Amino acid sequence: MPLWAKLFLLGIGLIFLGAGVAIGVFGTRDALARAALAERLAPRGAAAIEDTPVGAEVLVEGALSPRNRPRFREFVAYTVEEYRGVDDDGDPEWALIDTVTPPLIIEAGGLVSVGNEDYRLEHSHAEYQDPGPLTRGDLARESTKRYRGLVAGQVVTAIGTVAEGPEGNELRAELVYAGTRAEYIAGQRQAAVFLPVFGALFGLVGAIVAGFGVFVLLRG
Repeated sequence: MPLWAKLFLLGIGLIFLGAGVAIGVFGTRDALARAALAERLAPRGAAAIEDTPVGAEVLVEGALSPRNRPRFREFVAYTVEEYRGVDDDGDPEWALIDTVTPPLIIEAGGLVSVGNEDYRLEHSHAEYQDPGPLTRGDLARESTKRYRGLVAGQVVTAIGTVAEGPEGNELRAELVYAGTRAEYIAGQRQAAVFLPVFGALFGLVGAIVAGFGVFVLLRG
């Protein structure tokens, strides 16, 4: 086996090992921290947001107002994924190609405005996929696309900081989750249980590949 192939094996193994540690340790810590933050922040309504100092961290739980204009089909905010073929196991592969996150209005004992357009979308109320068989694009046709997003009238949980808006205080959201506060917390807690297992699998594969790379290097 040429030297470059041996080094490649070692490098791939170390990458997988590092990814396993990152997922299992740092990913788990992040999920637990997010759950703890949502548990600490009691939901605030429109009146409370107006009385909250600018810069304070807050959580808002409520329904998306019908005033939110649909941007694509019924979605008022959404992500777009493009079909990229299948993986080695024959499962479809999708790549994120666009995120549409306009300002939002949440009904929470009044109207709360999400004024920024760079929040992170988590989970979804609905999904739409281009009709027909899955197609990978070429010069003659486009790839199949899949859309996931938020729908007016459905419950969301937004976490961010209070900011000054043109008509009073508004929310500068870091994330908008499609669901209730309780569902968000439960999802993060579940992720904290799953991620160490997933990370351990990545780490095990990495250790085996890296170990084989070291073995063939030492054999010369």
